Amino acid sequence: IYVNSSVLLPGSTIRDGCTVSNSLLQWNSTIASGTDASSVFLMERAEVGPHSLTSDSIFGPDSHVSGGEVRCSLFGPNANSHHQSLLIGVLWPLGRGNVGYGSNVGSNHTGRIPDQETSVGEGTVRSSE
Repeated sequence: IYVNSSVLLPGSTIRDGCTVSNSLLQWNSTIASGTDASSVFLMERAEVGPHSLTSDSIFGPDSHVSGGEVRCSLFGPNANSHHQSLLIGVLWPLGRGNVGYGSNVGSNHTGRIPDQETSVGEGTVRSSE
């Protein structure tokens, strides 16, 4: 486990071979099992891992990422991403959903650069014409 410049509030944990830097974990949140997390904010009961990659993202309460990648995103609350899914530049402010099984949301290239953003699910605003 490698932890640098991070704050863990009571009940939060980092375990099992993770690399974590510049992060804030609120109450009862977890980063676990070979996860790489940089500049992330996990709200209450959010969980990242196992074997996930995340950076520059905010995870709402009770959100979970397992075996996926989340970059430059606002994800949750009550949202799940798993099974090698990829989210880049995703705004999902009200959460309550699931992304999985190899989905690729917000990026159509291998650079994984947030050069665009997309709004998903509830809480998005549609412009009327």
